Amino acid sequence: MNLLLRLISMLDDIKSIDELFGIFGDVTYDILQLLKDNNIGIIDEYNIQFNREDRLKLAIIALKNGVDIKEVAKVLSWKDFEYFASIILKEHNYQVYNSVRINRLEIDILAID
Repeated sequence: MNLLLRLISMLDDIKSIDELFGIFGDVTYDILQLLKDNNIGIIDEYNIQFNREDRLKLAIIALKNGVDIKEVAKVLSWKDFEYFASIILKEHNYQVYNSVRINRLEIDILAID
């Protein structure tokens, strides 16, 4: 599996630089540099914290580096996809509402122009 895909799929489980070394070994310094260069995560001497956007940033980097979109989609969750769609809609000046409930129905993303 491509290193970027592996990193995306494990992002929620990685909490420290030691864990990163345990998973990626010799290429950990390259991964840390990639994360720093792209403002992904909060990295201090020992710990790493990631937020929702970090998975999407890594997915975009993977796509820009030639990873097949189907492979990237496999490591993203439906929540990631909904969040990504919301960001795109907001950037195109839509008002976006998430998890709208009407009676017994729930609309995951509602965008109004």
